[in-house]
Amino acid sequence: MLPKHLDHRWVAKEGKWVLSRRFRVGAGPMLVEKGETFQILAENIPVGLALINVEGEYRYLNPKFREMFGWDLRDIPDGKAWFEKAYPDPEYRKSVVDTWIKDFELFKPGEKKPWVFRVACKDGTVKIIHFLPVQLASGEILMTYEDITQLAKAREALEENETKLRLLYEKSVDPIFIFDGKNYIDCNEAAVRIMGCTSKEELLKYHPLEISPEHQPDGELSRVKGTRIMERARTEGSNRFEWLHRSVDGREFWVEISVTTIPFGDTRPLMYVVWRDITERKKTEKELKDSEERYRNMFDNVPFPTFVYDFETLKIVDVNTFAVRSYGYSREDLLGMTLKDLKPDEDVPALLAHLSKPDPSQERVPWRHRLKNGIIIDVEITGHALQFPGKNYRIFLANDVTEIKKAGAALKFTQFAVDNAAVGILWISEDGEIIYGNDEICRLLDYTREELRERTIYELDANSSGDLWMDNGRRTYDRMPESVETVFRTKRGKLFPVEIAGNYMEYEGEGYVCAIIQDITGRKITEESLKKREVELKIESSRLEEANTALKVLLKHRDDDKKELEEKFIANIKTLVLPYIDKMKKGRLEPGQVSYVDIVERNLGDILSPFLQKMSMKYSNFTPTEIQVANLIKAGKTSKEIAEIMKVSTGTIDTHRNNIRSKLNLNGKKLNLRAYLISLG
Repeated sequence: MLPKHLDHRWVAKEGKWVLSRRFRVGAGPMLVEKGETFQILAENIPVGLALINVEGEYRYLNPKFREMFGWDLRDIPDGKAWFEKAYPDPEYRKSVVDTWIKDFELFKPGEKKPWVFRVACKDGTVKIIHFLPVQLASGEILMTYEDITQLAKAREALEENETKLRLLYEKSVDPIFIFDGKNYIDCNEAAVRIMGCTSKEELLKYHPLEISPEHQPDGELSRVKGTRIMERARTEGSNRFEWLHRSVDGREFWVEISVTTIPFGDTRPLMYVVWRDITERKKTEKELKDSEERYRNMFDNVPFPTFVYDFETLKIVDVNTFAVRSYGYSREDLLGMTLKDLKPDEDVPALLAHLSKPDPSQERVPWRHRLKNGIIIDVEITGHALQFPGKNYRIFLANDVTEIKKAGAALKFTQFAVDNAAVGILWISEDGEIIYGNDEICRLLDYTREELRERTIYELDANSSGDLWMDNGRRTYDRMPESVETVFRTKRGKLFPVEIAGNYMEYEGEGYVCAIIQDITGRKITEESLKKREVELKIESSRLEEANTALKVLLKHRDDDKKELEEKFIANIKTLVLPYIDKMKKGRLEPGQVSYVDIVERNLGDILSPFLQKMSMKYSNFTPTEIQVANLIKAGKTSKEIAEIMKVSTGTIDTHRNNIRSKLNLNGKKLNLRAYLISLG
């Protein structure tokens, strides 16, 4: 049975299905009867060819048709057989037949109507065929069949790739733009998101310079720099660079831009622009740079010449400022030298022998170094290995011990004390976080370096508070170190006293404290012992002072009594004896009596000599009479009383008093003569 939808198109005639009369458009002789020309053309044409008469019978199939499908006229004598064999799937066959019927209703002689259908071949393969029917004036249909299976597959693959590329373009996590040299003409979803826009249309309204700050971080105008960079991409075909952009809401961000120029025939080439957000990378780079500068600052502030060298080549790869200043070389000179260049020639073999040891960095050794001016100095080297990927670097500190060696045993002891001093170092941020701690402080606190960096100074310092450290920081702002005592707590909770010398510094607006820490437990014990001894000494000193005071009183009484006795003895001799000897000498004496008087006078002089020597400093320029008058004045005698004792007039005594004041430089001074003579002793 013919399908119902074909009942009005096909009719049975002599046992065959033919087109109904209303679909015949005139009759004419068959093309195959027109001569050999068509025959030759049909046999050699590279496409399949079939001739179908008005009854729907297949009158001719060329060799290419038979090769293409495997069918011949015995297999498909008419259209019904063709539809059933070429389209075995009923649903697909129905759609094909419907297409034929629809198109043939409007078909005119000479008109071409191309179709593309999938056709099942005799061998079971399926091919995609391009049909091109032409209705002849006779009503016959000349059908050509072109196998476009490969072309269709290629087109399908191309469309699939295009879809994939479009998805890659649209769904890429990196923003992508198409630039025509003046404006962005297309962009993907990531570009819309990063710029803070709501749609492509909104973003494409902006000129590239409108989404950039006026100046790039290097100070160059974005307009000038952007033009230069894009021109390079145009002339060289591509370019890659970093750029600071600004979103529509004003947020600035860094991108790495890759530009590729794509030519399009004779038209102006387009540029394929890919952004990659590197804001976090830039932030990380800055943090790494800041960290490097911070540790460079620490390295440069080590108060000893410090060198980093390659252990394999002995080449110096870094030095601190102190090394440059101490050795007299420029930094560039030192970085062009090896360890051997620092040493006298005769010391190089010993250096190489030392470096051949298993771990030479752990040994503290004395060496000799040569400065730029040729002076040889003695240095003590302390070093250790540095961990660098793929590099065997070592660092050492060179302590100039030339003067220490010259100083001898005393300075050796000092050097010993320095070498064995327990000093810890901490770098502390302004909010109290531990930035760095050296090995000694780790040993004192029983922390590893990593554990220490997770602590704050408030956890280590049992007496500390935020205000205390801020106050210390402000007091040391002028970089003058300040020492304070406090109590530290170890990892196990043990408390011990320490002395901290802190130095405050600022770096890029952030404050840091470099703390030198010493364990003063021993000193505290000593201080307590000294305080106890000081109390004991005060008690003993008080007792001795009391005894000494009593002894001084006794000695003073003894000295006063002795002095008084001496002065009375001298005064008595001078007042009671010598004046009368003078009178006897002035009297009328016989020669023998004069001799006796002289002997008596000399003997008295000898007796008085020891006492007079003590008074010689006081009265060295006094006459005997003036000495007698001075002693009587000290004894409290008035001028009248002295005149009566010495048998002279009061005026004479006044003259002696004036002479005594003159010899004592008391003229013109309101000083009591008796009081002054008593003060002389």
